[in-house]
Amino acid sequence: MALIGDTVRLRVRFRTFNGNAVDPTNVKLRVLDGNDYAEIDVIPMTDTDKVDVGIYEHDYIIPDGDSETLVYEFSGMFNGKPILSRGSFDRAFI
Repeated sequence: MALIGDTVRLRVRFRTFNGNAVDPTNVKLRVLDGNDYAEIDVIPMTDTDKVDVGIYEHDYIIPDGDSETLVYEFSGMFNGKPILSRGSFDRAFI
């Protein structure tokens, strides 16, 4: 569980079906409300977010809101096709 106002590090590893690391283009991070999947944030990834081939990290500050669950999605394009990874976490105000 993540606390509202705290920072979490969101991480993705983009890979092919064979498990090889790849660098997609137009990589972005979207954060969605877990109740209705309304978009909360869209953050374009840059070279400063890239850790290694196919690996991106972003330090995200948990926003205030009504829903407990947030969904995050890293996406981009590789060989003309979309590539993405999703995850979720719960937030709370304690």
